[in-house]
Amino acid sequence: MMRLVLLARILLLLCLAASRTAAAKAKGKKSDAADELLYLTDSTLEVALEAHPLLLISVSVPGCGVCDAVDKRLRKAAPELRVKAKAAVKLGQLRIDSPDSPVLGRIVQGALSLPKLIVFREGEALDYTGDDSKESIVKTMLALASRDTVQTLRSVKQAQSPSWHNDTAS
Repeated sequence: MMRLVLLARILLLLCLAASRTAAAKAKGKKSDAADELLYLTDSTLEVALEAHPLLLISVSVPGCGVCDAVDKRLRKAAPELRVKAKAAVKLGQLRIDSPDSPVLGRIVQGALSLPKLIVFREGEALDYTGDDSKESIVKTMLALASRDTVQTLRSVKQAQSPSWHNDTAS
């Protein structure tokens, strides 16, 4: 009986996915699988930060033309980054509906000008230093993806430190 219920659920999910893809194609839009941006909210941001060690997020508001243009460039950069960074970089969009966003208050210090690009490396927010062109997004994020993590750098220094430290002590 449990197997039958499980099989029915799987079939239902497959049917829903197929109908969603067909509906998206009928409207001339990309399916969710083809859209490589993560669409985030206050409640989903923390999960995304845990799942993706290197994440570039566009913080924007609905109805902002400049924000939409930046998000369009992120969508164009996503496939190239997926291939070149071997999926180490993920791009996302955080739409805020309220200035009282608890997540936003924790991330952004001081005044917020929109759109805002923020890099999250292992959950820590960093300022995005490139411009918002597709080429700059790819270049900047590839450079960040090629850097070792802070923990890795510390552990390498610690591993090297005792060998020359002990030689000078004796």
